[in-house]
Amino acid sequence: WALVKGFAWWPAMVLECDPPMKSASKEGYVYVDFFGSDQFAGVKDTPDFIRPFDNGKIDDVIRKNKKKRNDKAIKLASTEQSATREARNKAVRFYAEKAFAFANRMANDILGRRVEFFRSDINYPSG
Repeated sequence: WALVKGFAWWPAMVLECDPPMKSASKEGYVYVDFFGSDQFAGVKDTPDFIRPFDNGKIDDVIRKNKKKRNDKAIKLASTEQSATREARNKAVRFYAEKAFAFANRMANDILGRRVEFFRSDINYPSG
């Protein structure tokens, strides 16, 4: 969520761009893209102007602003957040599988197999 004075809290994505927008190049400002519009803005990077989206949940700070929020923009932002989460999860699974395969090769294919840790010729105390 991002807030521009005079407007309602609006779902937005913080962008990293080079070169940054003039108003976002000031210290303590971030460049945001507002969902459901073609608008961009430099917004002060404080909890009074930037809030986590968290699937469109409206916290107490956002609720204080009585201006009407755009349901279409909220739905678009929720869809984008879900797609981003899914892409990140796929990437994590992909690299985890690659890391496991590499570690398994380095350990001579012992990972993922049952390994006998206890020797049968030793009398271990129980309990």
